[in-house]
Amino acid sequence: MIQLSTSPPPQNSSPETTSESKTPASGSSVQISNDEVKLHPDATPTPGPDVPAVTCPSYDEIQFKKGEPLSEGHRKFPYSRPSPECRTFNLPSLEKLIVQMKTIIKDPDLFRLFENSYPNTLDTTIKWRGYANKIDPVTKNETATDEELTFVITGDIDAMWLRDSASQIYSYLPLLEASDNRDSLASLWRGLINLHARYIIISPYCHSFQPPPESGLQIQHNGAYSQNKPIPPYDPKKVFDCKWELDSLASFLQVSSAYYQTHK
Repeated sequence: MIQLSTSPPPQNSSPETTSESKTPASGSSVQISNDEVKLHPDATPTPGPDVPAVTCPSYDEIQFKKGEPLSEGHRKFPYSRPSPECRTFNLPSLEKLIVQMKTIIKDPDLFRLFENSYPNTLDTTIKWRGYANKIDPVTKNETATDEELTFVITGDIDAMWLRDSASQIYSYLPLLEASDNRDSLASLWRGLINLHARYIIISPYCHSFQPPPESGLQIQHNGAYSQNKPIPPYDPKKVFDCKWELDSLASFLQVSSAYYQTHK
């Protein structure tokens, strides 16, 4: 286990699962009650930050509506970001950067592309954040630790690819600053490193993984599992898909090194 967190988990709070009346492919929705969630079979949800229970449109619905205001250029691109309360992670420094970039990117259509795309990972794909559980070897009881976890999806499947999630978060490296704040980018980054480390220990030859049991999220069915015969075999409750990709391991080293360089 890699222990990077310095702040204890909050008390009397609920897991930051993300869902809605219709679960979107993008994972851009927010919390619903536990009785509406199909839990991971091994789940003992870990306390996470309090999140307002609101109903949000899926990212597909946002795209279909072609939200206004349209960009003022020839292309008339729609505004495609979820409202702040429906974003899966809010980062004030990112919002400041977007405002600054409007004065730099003079073409209004090009700026709208940046405005919609650059924050998309934080807006829509931080499916869950929480803390790791520790299992007592004698009693088998689970207790929450202060080890942060961040589960990042690619957008269309509630599974996490090592390479993809690393690249998604790495794009925010210019905004990464040392911080113990639970709502900081550093916290998000620590959680990703910790979960990557867990997955690599579980199955170092695989590249895509199921939600952690602490999240309470439903494990995803991979139709190709019955046709795949990887050696060594993998547990489909923990691994979504298994292909040996050197860049998956390299991506873990990339985000870990970036965090270290920022915090040393």
